[in-house]
Amino acid sequence: MASPRSGGETSARWRGAGRAGLLLALAALVGWAAASLARSDAAPRSLSATERAPFEARTGVRILRVAVTGGGGLIDMRYQVLDGPKAAIVHKRQPKLIDEASGKIVGTSTGHGHGGKKPLRAGSTQYMLLGNDQGRLEPGATVTVIVGKARLEHVPVV
Repeated sequence: MASPRSGGETSARWRGAGRAGLLLALAALVGWAAASLARSDAAPRSLSATERAPFEARTGVRILRVAVTGGGGLIDMRYQVLDGPKAAIVHKRQPKLIDEASGKIVGTSTGHGHGGKKPLRAGSTQYMLLGNDQGRLEPGATVTVIVGKARLEHVPVV
C-alpha cells in the first residue's frame, strides 16, 4: 500500500513550480524590454532648432509630433503656438503632409482637431486630426509638413 505524501513534499513541489513561473515571467519581461529598446533605437531622429527655425518664423508654430493613431486610421499632428497672429495660417490653409518615401500627400481633413475661429495664444499646444487614407503612413516614416509656402522636411512619424 502506498503511503500518502507528507506535507513537506507537497510544499516543496509548489515552491518549485512557483520559482519556475517566476523565472518564466522574468524571461518574458526581459524579452519585452529588449524588443522595446530595439524599436526605440530604430526611431527617426528629431529635428534640430536650426532645421525648424525657418518654418517656425514663417508660420508661428512649432511642430511637436506627427503620430499615427486610431488603429492606424488617423494622423495626429501636435503643434505649439509661438506667435498667435502668424499661427492663424494653420486655420486658413489646411497643412499638407507629404510622405517622403512615396512623395504622396497623406492626411485628409477630418474636420476635427483645431479651434477654427478661436484666437491662438502663444504657448498653447494645439492638435489637428487628419485621416490616414488606406493606412499609407506608418510609424518610422518621415514627412514634409507644408503650411502655405513654408515647408518643414524630415519630420519623424511616431
